[in-house]
Amino acid sequence: MDPRLTKLVESLELSKVLMIKICQAFQRHLSQGLLIHKNGGIPGEDVSICSLKMLDSCITNIPSGKETGVCYGLDFGGSNFRAVKAVLCGKGRIEIFQNSAR
Repeated sequence: MDPRLTKLVESLELSKVLMIKICQAFQRHLSQGLLIHKNGGIPGEDVSICSLKMLDSCITNIPSGKETGVCYGLDFGGSNFRAVKAVLCGKGRIEIFQNSAR
């Protein structure tokens, strides 16, 4: 391998200690975001200090995998429009159909 490429790859490698620190910081931000954004935020708390924006999902139970039916998802973000149809077939099986347009 070209020594310049080797040097570049080595500069992108993270130590185990640094990866653990990154994971811990991410978990802190997740916890902080969930706390701040839960039920519209904490009175007097500045939600702009949270680096991860979150919305409550209103899910009260963990899915069992026995669910059946059809769910649709639409994403109107950025320059693309995406649509997803998920058919819940029970027994943990899901059929996904998706399309995007610019």
